[in-house]
Amino acid sequence: MPKKTTTMQTPFVGIARELLSKLRRLSAFTGHGASIGATHEEFVREAIRPLLSRRFSLKTGFVYVSEEMVSPQGDIIIVDESDPAPYFFQLGELVVDHHRDGARVIEVKTRLNKTEFHKALRVLHNFREVSKCAHVAFLTGVFAFEGTKLSPERLDDWYKPAKVDDDPFSYPEIIYVLTEGALFFQHSKDSYGHRFVVGEEGD
Repeated sequence: MPKKTTTMQTPFVGIARELLSKLRRLSAFTGHGASIGATHEEFVREAIRPLLSRRFSLKTGFVYVSEEMVSPQGDIIIVDESDPAPYFFQLGELVVDHHRDGARVIEVKTRLNKTEFHKALRVLHNFREVSKCAHVAFLTGVFAFEGTKLSPERLDDWYKPAKVDDDPFSYPEIIYVLTEGALFFQHSKDSYGHRFVVGEEGD
């Protein structure tokens, strides 16, 4: 059994605390859902941006393959700016991304529960379908500020009724709940081929 690490007092701990502080500060002033959601997405962008090379930018928007194959809007799309023409359209932070860029997509939730999990899963699954048509690999994830602990029992209850293909390709690579921990989807060396790994708070 792997040992639980207790030495994760890194700058990431400070980033996590700052995100929670911003979350609570904003909620003290307003309960307007749409405004809060958009602002929370910007909080996450601000936290991620200093950790990335200047090669990458953080946008919101769509990935376009054809008129028949366009993704839904992703909360955060990580774009590789080394592509000579990564966009079909750009207006501020809103973009229509070229599918060859191989975008990374993050859905942001204020509080992750079963309903919000299913919403995120549907959006990310659509991005995966677009990526299959484009023959590129889109990495996907869910980030939530708050939520319930990702126990095996809860995940079983959340995943079984999900309206996506029961296939490893359908699942996000990571589900991170800031106050609870993370769920990593990874290749396994055993006969099952894939597995979920649950990280503790702060890992």
